[in-house]
Amino acid sequence: MKFDKTKIIYNIDNLENLLFDSKKETSKEIATRIKHKIFTDKKIYNAFCKFPNSLLSIEKDLKTSKNSKNGYITGIQYLYNLKQFCTHAKIANCFKTCILHTGNAIIFENINIYRLIKALFKIQYPKEYLKLLKKDTEKLLRIANKKNLKPCIRLNGTSDIEFEKDSNIFNYIKYYTIQHNIKYYDYTKKPLRNTKGFIDLTFSYSNESKYKKYVDIALSKKMRIAIVIHEKVIDKYVKQGFLYSNMISGDSNDLTFLKPENSTLYLKAKGFLPSFKDNNFMLVE
Repeated sequence: MKFDKTKIIYNIDNLENLLFDSKKETSKEIATRIKHKIFTDKKIYNAFCKFPNSLLSIEKDLKTSKNSKNGYITGIQYLYNLKQFCTHAKIANCFKTCILHTGNAIIFENINIYRLIKALFKIQYPKEYLKLLKKDTEKLLRIANKKNLKPCIRLNGTSDIEFEKDSNIFNYIKYYTIQHNIKYYDYTKKPLRNTKGFIDLTFSYSNESKYKKYVDIALSKKMRIAIVIHEKVIDKYVKQGFLYSNMISGDSNDLTFLKPENSTLYLKAKGFLPSFKDNNFMLVE
């Protein structure tokens, strides 16, 4: 097969400037690897020549699929964590150990490439992106109605986009919240976000010194705060508390908006994470 660069519909010329370094590769090395993959893998090449078929994953991952036991069905969007999507990542020093590089993405390299396509789709084709997002939302509503479950959507599965700053997307969120009672929720490292109540936010903790002022802001606002904890010290901190005295497990489901504010939502460190000493978002002492 001949790989014709002119048929690719996404601009990848400055790709390395959009990407963070990972623990193992620089952004330039990642970009080079991805470009090589595009022009040597027929399936990947074809994916870069068209729009995605969908944006929301519905009950296809372990965490959100647990939500149905609590009466909810979840649509979650996984986008590659581009620099413009995660503007606090360097301050929190979490970009090299991002969840983007964990789980199935370690085993199946192409997962992140498809996430990148969706990210570029959002940036470069905003009208088409919103149209597809609405289509997926309608699909979620049909499934929810068929299964007699409440719909909820998490737009930042692997990103930290301030959707409230895009009037078109925020109007979409407000419409489906008011007209169809969809609950939107997210984790964020930006405690000053103002979603006007239309997106329930859980603040994501980091122990990085430069990030402390954001942790303090989240505490002052009594935001729900999520933190990863090593299994061996969970009992200790559940008993004595951390940040807040109220410690609640977040592993049973992903329905953070049902958890009380002014509480610490702890997530057990999973085995695929890098060494604990490299993770400043993790509590291990």
